[in-house]
Amino acid sequence: LTPGKATQVEATTGILIVRSEPGGATVFVDGIEKGPSILQITDIGVGDHEIRVEKNMYYTYTEIVNVQPDMIGQVEAVLKANFGSLSIQSTPIGSVVTINGQVKGKTPYSINQIKSGSYNIQVSKDLYHTYEENFIITDGSENTRDIRLTPAFGKLTVKTNPTGAEVR
Repeated sequence: LTPGKATQVEATTGILIVRSEPGGATVFVDGIEKGPSILQITDIGVGDHEIRVEKNMYYTYTEIVNVQPDMIGQVEAVLKANFGSLSIQSTPIGSVVTINGQVKGKTPYSINQIKSGSYNIQVSKDLYHTYEENFIITDGSENTRDIRLTPAFGKLTVKTNPTGAEVR
């Protein structure tokens, strides 16, 4: 520095703010995890940066943002749901629900967020035939199943002549 002369210094950093809907998603900047959204970085280098926002049960959001000196770069990541919902009712109630081979509970059964994809469900109860179905959950879908199990029992009536005979 020379006394009496002004020196101009160029800024080499900027500010980056990343918001997401829904909130609380994990933010990565140039492949490095930086924390949950809302994220604010006050000293990010100028230039292009890859922003990736991830949250369980949502599709990943990616954007390239150009940070300018002494300016605020903003990313508004709206994450798309990668799930639907499932509700299973049965007659009789209290039937066991199995999804992809894993017991999940008894009817009435519901789950608000089940990852989109192909599933095999079985609904079973002692003395009833097992119901089985393959189905696909799509993004944002509401899936309801009302299942009536078929009895696996019957009724036996024995009439004898003469009446009153002992039946074994």
